[in-house]
Amino acid sequence: MSEIEALLETGQVQDGAPPVLELDRVTRSFPTSPPVVALNEVSLRAEQGDYVAIVGPSGSGKSTLMNVLGLLDRPTSGEYRLMGRQTTTMRERERTRLRGSAIGFVFQSFHLLPHRSVLDNVMLGETYARTGDRKGRRVRALAALERVSLGHRVEFAPPQLSGGERQRVAIARALMGSPGLLLCDEPTGNLDSRNTEAVLDLLDDLRATQGLTIVVITHEHEVSERAARRVRIADGTLTESA
Repeated sequence: MSEIEALLETGQVQDGAPPVLELDRVTRSFPTSPPVVALNEVSLRAEQGDYVAIVGPSGSGKSTLMNVLGLLDRPTSGEYRLMGRQTTTMRERERTRLRGSAIGFVFQSFHLLPHRSVLDNVMLGETYARTGDRKGRRVRALAALERVSLGHRVEFAPPQLSGGERQRVAIARALMGSPGLLLCDEPTGNLDSRNTEAVLDLLDDLRATQGLTIVVITHEHEVSERAARRVRIADGTLTESA
């Protein structure tokens, strides 16, 4: 199996592999009148196990950056390499396959189906992941829920859970398919301070025990301070804190 095949199979980086993500002078502009430049020659690199917080005010380009990193949008210019693969010129089918295999998403609003069980919601995390073992999906979902300490809630529906528990379900879903990169968009925005702390502890643990690369977009100081690296975005330009 080649290195690229191994990356696609596991979603994780091996020793000696390229950076998990690398943006090289990426610009994203929109053809409005006048044109809007949401990202302006942005460069960013993250290795396996990095924990990066991206902070900035509303309208600074955070959401556009998250969409580019998540292969949900394409740069207007520049290059984006994910696990060594040049994604900018990929066909959409290849981008979808790589996104499902290598990236887990966690959002502020959880995005859980209210009338499906916790277990069903987590199993949906492999809907777009490339896996030849569909029969093992339930086993992997149960393991992911145990990983976030929710093995006792598998038959519950999301409305029966607290906000913190719902976010842990969302994280368990993101872990399906064994991604190497976890993208979190304001993951604690709907949580109180106690549940915020619990979710941040979980992210720390996932990074330490599974080698996940974590990128968090946040406006909360408490969240950004937990990251190993802090990057500020303003007017589409990145500045990394010392």
